[in-house]
Amino acid sequence: MPPVVSVNFHDQDSNDWTTYSGSLAPGEGSFARPSYTSGGTYNYVYNQGTLNNGVLTYSAFFGGDREDSPNVMSNPYPSTIDADLLINNNAIVDELYFWEHDTTPNNTIPGPLNENLNMEDISTRNYLMGVAAATGGGVPSNIISTGQGFGVKANAAGDVTFNNALHLTTGNGTIRQSLEKDLLWIAIREHTYGMGSSTGVGFTEGATAGLDAGYDTMKLGTVVSLYSHLEDGSELLGIQGREAFDTSITIPMGFSTLIEVDAGIPYVINVSKVEGANIEQARVYLIDHLTNTSTNLSTDRYEFLSDAGTFNNRFTLQFENKVLGTNDSVLDIVSVYPVPAKDKIVISNPQGIPLNKATLYDLSVGNSINTLDISQLSTASYFMVIEGVDHKITKRIIKE
Repeated sequence: MPPVVSVNFHDQDSNDWTTYSGSLAPGEGSFARPSYTSGGTYNYVYNQGTLNNGVLTYSAFFGGDREDSPNVMSNPYPSTIDADLLINNNAIVDELYFWEHDTTPNNTIPGPLNENLNMEDISTRNYLMGVAAATGGGVPSNIISTGQGFGVKANAAGDVTFNNALHLTTGNGTIRQSLEKDLLWIAIREHTYGMGSSTGVGFTEGATAGLDAGYDTMKLGTVVSLYSHLEDGSELLGIQGREAFDTSITIPMGFSTLIEVDAGIPYVINVSKVEGANIEQARVYLIDHLTNTSTNLSTDRYEFLSDAGTFNNRFTLQFENKVLGTNDSVLDIVSVYPVPAKDKIVISNPQGIPLNKATLYDLSVGNSINTLDISQLSTASYFMVIEGVDHKITKRIIKE
């Protein structure tokens, strides 16, 4: 089976990292793994050196592209610092990675990995939001503690700059930047080996439907991964930033697993958390295109069987207002996908609303075609009018 495409801080051969000795420069970090002794405690004493203040720079390693440019850094100040400001102030930084030290390496999971010394313990934070490590635990906030190390994939050659504007008072959340946003965390897990991960989707006026630096972050190479795509089905994102929340937005999603079991094992997908005034008033639906099923993740969880593999664009997220206003259509939950489409279009009707017909209109020609087979249509934008008993709604379609 080919390797799952992902971000990885240690290479599959485990030969890119060396033992380090000596002092660390301000802003420089390292991996420090304590003994895996159950119940062990460790005391670290820091009693030398001078407290840092003012502007400090770290010369980031860049290996030609961001996936070959890992850097391990740290908070150089005796105070906490703001992770969001650090990302926002440094153009070569798109996100931060934190090692949570949760998992003891093991070789009990069937698959291509010799031991579980992988990305399961890495949590992620970009300018939009944070996502917990696959092993669980807390979602990283904007606060980076004194002496805390973190990873960066540099997107270009240059320096990462620290300055006093990053300083925070411990626990004081009022200093963080104000960013109006609606956030959604979705988790996947299997209980045979206890593997899983989380993915995040955030909505804010600062992001777009395209690929945005600081808002969109590639998924980590965990054993089990749930991730989102851009509208055209490209990219594999662990965090995706979209424009301000609207129930008409749909999110393509994929799933991958390295666990090789011939008969397949059960997986569960659920919404783990929502945050934001708009998305808290919406229902979240998951469409499985492989099984042709729809699940209301706001009230239920979705269970399915799978063997090892990568299943890009298997799912679609869509949304519905919990309470319809006087000007809202009951057909708002109906959606069409994929967009763009090549051969066929699917009408998703998760609540089973009675529908009379669907008519496709060509914006450039104006003729009506009473079929959903679009393989013979020219590349263009179209409108589909879907009519119910008392309502109708128009959907835009792009033919590739």
